[in-house]
Amino acid sequence: MTNCVFGTAILFDLSLLPFPCEGKITSPPDGTRLTFLPGSTDKIQWTFDDDISSLRYRNYRAWFFTSSNGSRPQRLAAIYSNGEPQIFNSSLPGVAIEKPATLVLKNIDLKNNGTYRFELRTFFYRYIPGRRGRFTSNDVVVFVAVTPTVTLSCSSPVTVNEGDNFTCVCRSEGGNPPANVTWYDKDGVQIGGTGKEEQTLTLSNVDGRDSGTYKCMAQSRINATDEKPIEVRLNCKYDIDALLLDIMFQAL
Repeated sequence: MTNCVFGTAILFDLSLLPFPCEGKITSPPDGTRLTFLPGSTDKIQWTFDDDISSLRYRNYRAWFFTSSNGSRPQRLAAIYSNGEPQIFNSSLPGVAIEKPATLVLKNIDLKNNGTYRFELRTFFYRYIPGRRGRFTSNDVVVFVAVTPTVTLSCSSPVTVNEGDNFTCVCRSEGGNPPANVTWYDKDGVQIGGTGKEEQTLTLSNVDGRDSGTYKCMAQSRINATDEKPIEVRLNCKYDIDALLLDIMFQAL
């Protein structure tokens, strides 16, 4: 009698235990904001901690894509339990799955800009009252690299009066992801901070030390940069009385 009660208690307690695996998804090692080059083949490598070989559980894995143009999410692929990947028709033709959870994107172009989601649903094989499956997901944003174009609010060369202030706005247009914009002086030293898609060069109380060529650089990615120089020339102010006195002394 005691053994029977004890066995029943054990079964009851087991039914209340949580999943041995929480179904946790780990983000790709490269992060959740990725930049890919046009024409390349790249991977989004998620991992998860469910035991897909377990006889007690089954899982459903699915991959989704939401374009940056605001269109509705599309299901790209799915795996039921540990079966073979099923690829669905979508606006992205070059899609493949590497088990357990890696999404492969082939021949990447601008259509690949957007958010990719990996979803994991875990269920019991047998229904147990009060027990529900688990659902987790993880999003990754993909940018397809586009080289930005630099535009300046000032012409070059530009002549600035001695003692005046001077500003020139540098803007990045068309870069993907949005470019970081930075100014550099004639010696290649960074001036000020780095702005997102825009940065202003400011020269105060200009004198001879400010003359020279400055450069604005916009960078969306290491190999996706554009730059444009400007030449600053100084228009000196002269003290006429001092010049006349100097001429008179030289004539004596």
